[in-house]
Amino acid sequence: MKLLARLAFVSIRAMLRPNLAALDASECHFRVLPTDLDVQLHMNNGRFLQIMDLGRIDLLLRNGVLQNAISKGWRMLLSGVMIRYVHELRPFERYALRTRILGWDRRFFYIEHRFENSKGRLVALGTARAAIADRASRSLVPADHVAADHGHAKSPALPFFVRTWNESDSQMRKEASAIERQHDAAQRSDELDWRRWGLHPAMNERVPMPEEAPSLHEEIGNVPVPLNSFEGTAST
Repeated sequence: MKLLARLAFVSIRAMLRPNLAALDASECHFRVLPTDLDVQLHMNNGRFLQIMDLGRIDLLLRNGVLQNAISKGWRMLLSGVMIRYVHELRPFERYALRTRILGWDRRFFYIEHRFENSKGRLVALGTARAAIADRASRSLVPADHVAADHGHAKSPALPFFVRTWNESDSQMRKEASAIERQHDAAQRSDELDWRRWGLHPAMNERVPMPEEAPSLHEEIGNVPVPLNSFEGTAST
């Protein structure tokens, strides 16, 4: 609920604040609330990521990227986040979040998030990688095309850590795909084992196999049926 209130506040305030150019930085100020704390009594590491969402909302509303995307039936998707924690934020401490677009490539925008305390000291530094998708075609809109709509034909030079991040992410994606394939193969193998033993994989119960005939006292319709009833004549 607190995050929804913050989202509403940031969104309304962004529409009332001065517009920004595409590469300008936005600045938002927050205070560490009791609901932001973890058991160490400092701001939870996951809360930093949620506050970064608010920083992007403020930036993209004020530079017009979000309005342009909505008018064309596009939506922004978060592809990845990298963050480095430097110092802690204590209860009720005030801090600033500065957000700016670092640059882009063919597919993604790279957005920097800089957390600073009230003395201007760096608390955390994060980078988000975001793509824009077309709802109708269910495909990605080239980031350089979106940037060109806002008067920027060429991206600023991306930092070295962003380029190496992409390489590492590519390797991680391959590793995730391999793990998923191993899981699927193991699941198929388990299903074959269940069927080989005539067991239902969900209930772990034996089920009749197609070649099995009813036994002497097998129940049909909850009524015991003698074997000779299957021979067409009743015994005397």
